[in-house]
Amino acid sequence: MTIKHQWILKRATALLAALLLALSALPMASAASDDWAALQISLSWYDSMGVLQSAAAFPATETEAGEGCFWVLLPADAPLDGLAFSAIHPAHEYQYSPEPGTILTGVTDAGEYMDGVSYIPVSATDPETGMTEAFYLYISTVTDQPMPVPDEQEPYTEPQPEPEPYTEPQPEPEPYTEPQPEPEPYTEPQP
Repeated sequence: MTIKHQWILKRATALLAALLLALSALPMASAASDDWAALQISLSWYDSMGVLQSAAAFPATETEAGEGCFWVLLPADAPLDGLAFSAIHPAHEYQYSPEPGTILTGVTDAGEYMDGVSYIPVSATDPETGMTEAFYLYISTVTDQPMPVPDEQEPYTEPQPEPEPYTEPQPEPEPYTEPQPEPEPYTEPQP
């Protein structure tokens, strides 16, 4: 075997090994994504009587980019700026951001829709693999089920007649007349 053949064999072997490593990671990533339904996110707060209250979030639809969404309904009198975040997965030891026990600030009510604006970003990192998964936590005081986001419709505008193209005004040409010879002045005949 020549040196050139050995070099090609080494490159092919390295490429095959890299491909096998990449393909072996795909089932783990897929299994992790399927496993997120078991993630338990809850919020707790103290009501006006000083009693600890809590509400659990449930998985909702994914975004177009594939991030998971969670939805939680809180009573209308729950203090949105005094909510304590908690997350746990029964099968894995993930590191969460925000960390469990964190008091959430700047929370806005999502109302009825998962609008992509009124959410708390949550991430879970597997310390063994370093893989991080992002989620959106929507908090509502209106409904326990999110409504589909209505399609944005352009406002109706009255159709306008199409303007006529501008043309340079042309002077009216004078009508053409055949040139007439001038008549000779009349003179009286001479006797």
